Parts: sequence; structure tokens; C-alpha cells
Amino acid sequence: MFWTMAMTIFGMFFSGIVLWESQFGGVFTTTQILARRIDRDRRRLPHAGDHGPRRLPDGGGRHHQPDAPTRLRSRDRPPHRPAAQGAPLQLRSRASRTRSPDADLAALAHAHGLPYAVDLGSGLLVDLAAWGLPREPLPSEALAAGADLVTFSGDKLLGGPQAGIVVGRTELVRKLARNPLKRALRLDKGRLAALEAVLRLYADPERLAERLPALRLLSRPEAEINALAARLRPAVAAVLPGCTVDIEPCRSQVGSGSMPVDRLPSHCLAIAPPGPPRRSGSALLRLAAAFRAPSMPVIGRIEAGRLRFDLRCLEDEAAFAAPLPQVAGWNAGSTRPAAAAEKVR
Repeated sequence: MFWTMAMTIFGMFFSGIVLWESQFGGVFTTTQILARRIDRDRRRLPHAGDHGPRRLPDGGGRHHQPDAPTRLRSRDRPPHRPAAQGAPLQLRSRASRTRSPDADLAALAHAHGLPYAVDLGSGLLVDLAAWGLPREPLPSEALAAGADLVTFSGDKLLGGPQAGIVVGRTELVRKLARNPLKRALRLDKGRLAALEAVLRLYADPERLAERLPALRLLSRPEAEINALAARLRPAVAAVLPGCTVDIEPCRSQVGSGSMPVDRLPSHCLAIAPPGPPRRSGSALLRLAAAFRAPSMPVIGRIEAGRLRFDLRCLEDEAAFAAPLPQVAGWNAGSTRPAAAAEKVR
């Protein structure tokens, strides 16, 4: 039943698909099965994302960095011609905003009889620009530009459970699916069920932002977040006498593995402990530890002399307010050193 539904949804975008327990599993297997040598972009894999040479063994494909100063371009040294035992693989990661055109690299790979694979990192089935969000490349666009395989995540921007998805040419996808590694790195039934539930939401794009939590929170209006902060501020101020509790604008980070450099406008509760700001370091540590101490911890960040709670992803106001009475005694024993305050948990 899952595959019937999955192919109905994915079939709107792709001809072949295979699933893995994580995106790393998809990238790892792609390189192990299809590649004898991996031509990679110098500024992509070593430091941006999880799939660099430190994480990707050389068992199936030996990493090779062409003679390019920063990026792999079609005019750089061409890859070796296919050997009898297998062909090299052009592997490309979308970790940087500075990208060489996929069409150029695909043409270079195909001119030498090589498969061309693109690792998108996150992965989307719809264009986020429709909701006013920063635009991310789509797997369908990479395939249209000439990629033979595209790997992306079922979690992150897609909004589902941790999973790796590989789409592309049917014969290459079947080759991946038949390999024994598929059994070792297969997706379990629980995550298959969760992925099915998420994919069903994509069948109704008109209500997708309303029903998919990841997209709903990413596209949440700034005015709505500000109104939420205004409702919560009195309750927080009531349990923190002497502290200053303000509503301030902030920037929400979308993610680290997906859209790492993008920020969305938001609002936060900014709490400043009593006393001179230059001496508030230990007080901020105690205050942050007090919010983390309840059975349902409230985790903020310390920035510019204040403890800040970005409210973009808060939907359950009651759950946030419930542990506030336990925070009231945050300043008890304030003579303890800051290092001891970190042991509150």
C-alpha cells in the first residue's frame, strides 16, 4: 500500500525512487556501487554537511579533487575515461550558495560516459517561494538539468522522518535497490509509515502549509509570533521579579543542514537579570539552567546579555507556561559560582 501511494506522489516528480535509513545511507551506497572515483567540488564536501571525506569511506570510490581553485566547473580537468571495472562518478553537494551549473557538469560527465549525481542535502517537492520563503533547488530541477541521480532527505525541509531518498534514472535506481547494502541500510516500518503520512499531505498542495508542521512553522506570519509574545510576556514577568522581560525582533535560523545561511524574521522574549549588564554572566547561566530544570525543559539562547526565547516554533502556550512557577526561585543561592549553576540539571 505504501509503495502504491508513494509512487503516486513521487511519480508526479520522478520516474525511479529508492529509500534508505538516512540521506547518508543513500549517498554512501550511491558512491559504493556506482563509483570507482569520485570527482568532487573542493568547497562542497570537506566542511559543509555530513557527507565529506571524513564521513564517506573510499571503499567504492576514491575521492579526487580536480585542479580547480574553489569550484568544480566544466572547464576544469575532465574526469578519467570509464575503466573496465566501472565508471567514475561525478558527485556534487548543494552545501554552498555558490554553485556551478548542473547542466554544464552533467554534460561534462555524459561526454565521458559517466553518471552524474547531485546531493541536494535537504530536498523539496514544492517551491518554498510560494510561501514567501527563500528558494531552494528542487530534485526535479536537478534531473531536468541532466543529473542521473539525486539524493535528498525525507526529514529537514520535506518535513518527514529521518530517511534518505534517491531518485533518477530507472536502471540506476534498480541497481541501488538490488545491492545487499539496501538490506543493511533499509528504512524501518515505523519510519515508512511516518513518511507515508507526510507524503499524503503533498497530495493536497492547497492545504499543505496548514497541515505540514515544518512548512506551517517556517511560513508563520511575523505578526502572529509577535501577538504570541505579547500574551506570554505578563506570565513570564510575574515569576521573574526584578528581571526585565521585553519583546524584541530576532532572526530564526531555518536549519544547519538545510538553508544554513537563511534567517526568517521573528520575535522573542528577551529576559535580562537584575544588576549591571557587564556582571550578568553568572545570573544568565542560573536563569537559563532554571528554565531547563523542569521535566519539560524550556531551552533558550544567551545573546547580548539576555536570555532569549524565539517563539516561531511555539504552538502550545500552556506547555510553555506550565513550568514557569518552578522558575520563580531561579536566583536562590545566587552566591554560588557560575560553574556550579550549570549543575542545576
